[in-house]
Amino acid sequence: MEMTKADSLKEELIASNPEFRELAREHGRYEERLSELSGLAYPSDEEQLEEVLIDAAGREKRYRALSFARADCRALCFSNIL
Repeated sequence: MEMTKADSLKEELIASNPEFRELAREHGRYEERLSELSGLAYPSDEEQLEEVLIDAAGREKRYRALSFARADCRALCFSNIL
């Protein structure tokens, strides 16, 4: 499978940025739990609420990850100029 620019940037951020690395790990845990919850035939009210909260938290984390990527990209661009 071909690695896209986004995948390459993600790998670089995971290797170089501890906070991004932790966000990536947390995202993996969220994805795993969401998969478990979506596989339930009859989720309880608490499980349904957990699914909604995890999804909302995931969106917030993706926004933060995108902010990291933009900041790193800007830093890289400016370092090449100087």
